[in-house]
Amino acid sequence: MATRRRNNTKHHKMSKKEQKLWGKILFWLFIGWWFYIYKFVLWDIPKWIIKKAKRKDTVDINSYRISDTPEITVVTDTPEKIEKTKALNLNFDEVIERYITTNHYTAPAEFSHVEYKQKEFETILNALKPVDIAIGDDFKSEHSPSEYHTKNLTTKTNIQKVKDFIAIDTETTGLSIKSDKIIEVSAILFKDFKPVSIFHTLINPEKNISKKATEINGITKEMVADAPRFEQISKSLSEFVSGYPLVAHNAPFDMKFLAVSGLDISPKTVIYDTLELSRRLFEDLENYKLQTVCDECCIYFSNAHRSSSDALAAGLLFNEIIKQRMETTNLYSLI
Repeated sequence: MATRRRNNTKHHKMSKKEQKLWGKILFWLFIGWWFYIYKFVLWDIPKWIIKKAKRKDTVDINSYRISDTPEITVVTDTPEKIEKTKALNLNFDEVIERYITTNHYTAPAEFSHVEYKQKEFETILNALKPVDIAIGDDFKSEHSPSEYHTKNLTTKTNIQKVKDFIAIDTETTGLSIKSDKIIEVSAILFKDFKPVSIFHTLINPEKNISKKATEINGITKEMVADAPRFEQISKSLSEFVSGYPLVAHNAPFDMKFLAVSGLDISPKTVIYDTLELSRRLFEDLENYKLQTVCDECCIYFSNAHRSSSDALAAGLLFNEIIKQRMETTNLYSLI
């Protein structure tokens, strides 16, 4: 007769302490799961959609946004619009007021957007008062490039100390501070965020300008043949920029060349690098070249890699960075 085997296995019964422990574990797993859903699904996807909607079309330069809301109307330029825009004569005061006191991203619908923004930029640049440059005896300070450091811009920054600044840019024969020289320098004074005057000159590097350098900035040895050496304008430039915060795109590069060339700038000078600030403020750009970041802010200019255009672009970009950091469209409201 078959007999049934008794199962001697005893079922473990959890104690109240173990039940509480597993209850806590399951509770926090549940909370973590919902946090993940909220943070990476319910929150990030709408942010991604809105962010993409706010970005202008970067594929077709003839199409552009005319609204900063997620509901975007795309308008295509026509040859007639482009020609009409090129024939415009804009007023400096009106253009700069738009840049300083409003969200200037859009252009009137009857004009080409890109051409209109370039025309605005040219209007501002051409209206700047040239500074009289004293060509003097050789003057060379002995500051080291390592003495200069850039500063961050935050919501706690004292805007009263930033509203007046100098935007500066250099063009050089190459990238090495040991073997290359400055061949053009521009410094633009902004007062109450408004560009008012420009220090600009070509520089004779007393060395050959390579074909590669000319391809980048368009400056040839013939253009600088009669230009002053940097030591001859160093004192004049030092006096022009003295006492103001400096703004530049990739500021360490410009400051190194200016320092080794003999510009006399106090190591205590506040320096803002729009390249560094842009990386902190604008996410997911293809790159952070000056023209790329300016395009993101609808600051269009056609003469890139000339120091006057690059200096003005860096200054206008700095204004836009301040607007976004301080969450305003009117810079005058910060003064």
